[in-house]
Amino acid sequence: MKQPIIALFIASIFFISFSVSAYAETTVYDDFSGPELDLSKWFISEKSNPNVQGPPDEYWIDTIIHNYHTQQYSEKEVELIMTAAREFYPGERVEYDVTKNSGSGNHLSMMFIDYDGYKYPDDRPGYVFGYWNGDKGAGNYEGNYHITLEFFDDYAVLDVSGPNGTSTHQIINDISIPYEFSFVSRTGHNGMFHIDYDNFVITTKEITGEYEVDNNTVALWHFNEGNGTIAYDETGVNHGTISGAVWDMNCFYGKCLNFDGEDDYIAVPDDDSLTFYEGNFTIEAWFKLSEPHQDYNLNFVGCPNYDNSCKWIIIKNGEYGLVLYHDGYLKFYIASGHGIPATYKSSTKNYWEANRWYHVAGVFENGNKWKIYIDGELDTEGNQTYYPMVTERQLTIGAMHDPALGSDLGYVNGTIDEVRISNIARDFEAKEEPSDLEERVAALEEKVGELEDRMTLAEAAITAIYDILNGMTGGLFDQIIGFLSHAPNGIKKQMVCGYMENEGLIEYSALGLDCEIKANGNCFCK
Repeated sequence: MKQPIIALFIASIFFISFSVSAYAETTVYDDFSGPELDLSKWFISEKSNPNVQGPPDEYWIDTIIHNYHTQQYSEKEVELIMTAAREFYPGERVEYDVTKNSGSGNHLSMMFIDYDGYKYPDDRPGYVFGYWNGDKGAGNYEGNYHITLEFFDDYAVLDVSGPNGTSTHQIINDISIPYEFSFVSRTGHNGMFHIDYDNFVITTKEITGEYEVDNNTVALWHFNEGNGTIAYDETGVNHGTISGAVWDMNCFYGKCLNFDGEDDYIAVPDDDSLTFYEGNFTIEAWFKLSEPHQDYNLNFVGCPNYDNSCKWIIIKNGEYGLVLYHDGYLKFYIASGHGIPATYKSSTKNYWEANRWYHVAGVFENGNKWKIYIDGELDTEGNQTYYPMVTERQLTIGAMHDPALGSDLGYVNGTIDEVRISNIARDFEAKEEPSDLEERVAALEEKVGELEDRMTLAEAAITAIYDILNGMTGGLFDQIIGFLSHAPNGIKKQMVCGYMENEGLIEYSALGLDCEIKANGNCFCK
């Protein structure tokens, strides 16, 4: 009995540890360092199309370079499909490298989700690189390509960065959970290639559970009210007034607020807790856009009030903020002091899908180091001195609405949830140290032992009650049963079943339980 209870408590530890933190668990699926292909990780299909004459001339692990080598020497229609021997789910990401050493004629490197046959040249989802009847598609340069495939609820996003600055961005729709992943080397009748694959890495991302107020939280808006015009801060200090934004149920957690991109925002009055003189703070939020955000190709410095080309997720003007800039990048707005223009530190990501939740965070540490996190992973970082202007201006969520300057721009068209501001530099990739976890497990084991001792005493007490009640009938018996009706169901069941086994009685309705002895001798209570 002890082991299942301990296992349950250990599971609870992991839930508690990670329910309010962000992390990314990255594992190397296959770096092809073994002497031969690990068939527990890959299924090989050498032919799927009637026109295909077979697999390429060579397909094996190169034990010198340690990659997976595929090569076709002569003009011939060949194909090799490698399918990962595991299923994938939303929140997971596959990354790998492909090197095109050479290629001529019709030849392709592709990847597929839920592969079920295809035709050429029209049906080529997951096009990595190649050439087919004059179409170079995603590029056809020799060199290294890095592939990132991220899975969501009913779609996936493919990003390919290749040589000579080439890049491809694709959304793959109409797929079903769980997902199957395959990569493909393919030639047409006149094709040849030399393509190598390497460094398959799988990342499982988790940012789970609503945040809770801790000693370093200065503001936390869950937006769970569901009605009214006040967004309550869980710390009880920095409540905001909702202007235009409407309550929504299609949220990351609980309820949230939807902004129309025209004139909606939340205004939070200035408070000393929202200014960080020591230069240690974190601002973060979940958001989901109603339309994609990308490079608007504007020759402009700053955020113009033009067609929502900038979208302020949160800002305290003159101090800090997070904005989707008109060039597509997420910018961490950082004050540089009176009379000095603020700086905008940039993410590496410059395309944001519609109808997809993102978690973003700007972190400042020790007054001179900044970091940007996206979905719990460190995206970019650098050095910058922080000088808050201490403007006593309000903080706004969903736009820059600053009555002191007459600024009214950068409206978010989408949904915002779970906004938190902290007076420390939070590390979203940190995990609980094993030593601490072991200590907590040991403490719980001790408590389990105490619980088992108490259960032993309880069982002894029940046995004593059996002896007292044995042969007892009438009003006194009913009074005792009535008293026991307030006991936990587990104790009541032991009481009723134990007495039934002795006396052959069927029901004690006063206990709120309907029990019977089954043919196999077991006692069952409804």
